[in-house]
Amino acid sequence: MLTVGAVSTAALIFHRLFHPIGTIAGMFSEIQFAGASLVRMVGVINAASN
Repeated sequence: MLTVGAVSTAALIFHRLFHPIGTIAGMFSEIQFAGASLVRMVGVINAASN
């Protein structure tokens, strides 16, 4: 038997534990997109200088 307080505490701990992990995963995706854009820009600059 669980109390309402124990269930809500478990839910809050779960949220506080996994929300930052989701945020980091989202940032990793944005970093990959930025890296791909940078590679394209460097390619354009190199092509223009040749």
